[in-house]
Amino acid sequence: MIKESFLSTRDWPFGSMLSLMLTIAVLAVAGIAMWFARRGTRDA
Repeated sequence: MIKESFLSTRDWPFGSMLSLMLTIAVLAVAGIAMWFARRGTRDA
């Protein structure tokens, strides 16, 4: 969908927003995973 926004429809603002949202989602999931990992080692 991001590739299509940039290349096919040439809707750069929408493609940029999708890319930013994907980046934020990945960072949030990584942060939550790190939080659970630290929490698990502290309890052991």
